[in-house]
Amino acid sequence: MPASDPTVDWHWVLTLQTDRGTVGDTGVITLPAGASRHEVFRRLYEQQAQHYGAAAVLFFDLQPDQL
Repeated sequence: MPASDPTVDWHWVLTLQTDRGTVGDTGVITLPAGASRHEVFRRLYEQQAQHYGAAAVLFFDLQPDQL
């Protein structure tokens, strides 16, 4: 992605039910403007699944990281 492409910072929260119990994580992700909510969800879920294994999603929230 060229440096001139606009990006947007998003704050996310994801809570999962795993075989080890309930786990939650939060952070900020920078994405190209126009990225879809589904793309972001899949990316974050796959990152967490690599760490925790298969899991059921209990909660997901994605908001612009600005007030």
